[in-house]
Amino acid sequence: AIAGLGIAIPVLAVMLPLLMRSDAAFEGLVELLPERDWTEPFLSLAAGLLAAWIFLSRALGLHHREKDSFLPVRPGRVSPITTGILLGAVCGLYLAYLFSQLAYFSGGFSGILPDGYPIAEYARRGFFEMAWLCAINLGIIALGIGLTSGKGKSPLLTKLLCLFVGIVTLFLVVSASAKMFIYIDAYGLTRLRVLTEVIMIWLGLSTIIVCVWLFLPKLAYMKIVLVLALVMGAAVGWADVDTVVARYNVNAYLSGKLATVDVNYLGTLGSGATPYIQKLIDDPNAKIYVPARVNTYNREDSGNAVEDFRDWNYADHIS
Repeated sequence: AIAGLGIAIPVLAVMLPLLMRSDAAFEGLVELLPERDWTEPFLSLAAGLLAAWIFLSRALGLHHREKDSFLPVRPGRVSPITTGILLGAVCGLYLAYLFSQLAYFSGGFSGILPDGYPIAEYARRGFFEMAWLCAINLGIIALGIGLTSGKGKSPLLTKLLCLFVGIVTLFLVVSASAKMFIYIDAYGLTRLRVLTEVIMIWLGLSTIIVCVWLFLPKLAYMKIVLVLALVMGAAVGWADVDTVVARYNVNAYLSGKLATVDVNYLGTLGSGATPYIQKLIDDPNAKIYVPARVNTYNREDSGNAVEDFRDWNYADHIS
């Protein structure tokens, strides 16, 4: 139990700031706590829970007339009590986080979200923090199952706690993706935004696979996750991200969905962006058509020359 507390404290110390930076509602909920030194109450609570665990275990042991002996722990494994306390602490933190998310559905955010909080700031905030939390959660699940003893199988409580962490991870993936889509809808696509969203989709699918592995331990989940990463990587390469970015931004601008388009950024993309930049050379806005014409001229002047085979791709050939 002491080992579980010792592991849980630094883990929570890392996860709590990430959650606060990722979401204004959760940060507001934490700030509702009175400003005081929480060291003594926390230590008292930890000591009380530890003492209660020991006395309850002793009472149950006497009731069932169990002998005074430690449960066998296989080499390289830890007690289910240790992982249970760690997972329980993480689940408690996420319960508080999920409670804070009710603010978004209560109308006016109930004083938890700061007044005048803009949608753009909400969309930008916390994407990468959530991505880190998803990765940490997957690591906690894998370690919690892999290091727990119990006659070759993980206890049901450990599996259920890991399942809850997995469900919260899926919630984080969906929430982060929703924020990214809001941001894309307001400001358009970039290569980084496309690739980060692909990574989030991979994390979500990997989380589902890991949750299935909790109850089907013979499932070769790591092989599936790696194959999935290879397939998605190949699909991204085949789709030509630069062309996708240029097509979306230009078409969104021409349809009125985007107020403007960063032509200079489009000029840094690959040859697949050339046909879409050319659509902007007759735009009435000088801030659009001037850089569009300059980029078009520079691309035609360069002749799409390549120094060696590593610089060549099919988009260069057809453009």
